[in-house]
Amino acid sequence: MSSTLREKISLLCAALMLVLIVYYVLQVPDTKTLPDAIALIVGVMLAMAVVIILSVISLATFHRPERIDERDRLISTKAHYNSYFVLMTGAWLTISQVLFPETLSALTRLDNPTAPAHLLMLTLLAGDFTNFASRVFFYRKGV
Repeated sequence: MSSTLREKISLLCAALMLVLIVYYVLQVPDTKTLPDAIALIVGVMLAMAVVIILSVISLATFHRPERIDERDRLISTKAHYNSYFVLMTGAWLTISQVLFPETLSALTRLDNPTAPAHLLMLTLLAGDFTNFASRVFFYRKGV
């Protein structure tokens, strides 16, 4: 059975999100000030938007449009549930980092003053990755 356009887009977006997460994690140690952190976050967000939009457009030009059926809706719903769990976990970790910075700094080595901003950004990236990876999993293994 050949892959559908939605499955190919999800696979491509999951791979791109993974690359962006790795890039972001490698760049975090270099950001010690808030302007550096903001520049990194905005740069990654813009890169994510541009790369995903261009890749979806390029995939869509070679495939004809498909109708959304019940399976696609169910996969989308389940993938959103998984990403919501990741987003909520990251939000609580970020709130905990703000409220108890000494405790979490000792446990996670996040002594950077921009740690809450980085945790929030990683949460957003991880949530998107979970959404796309869940879609690929459900398309391949079934719902």
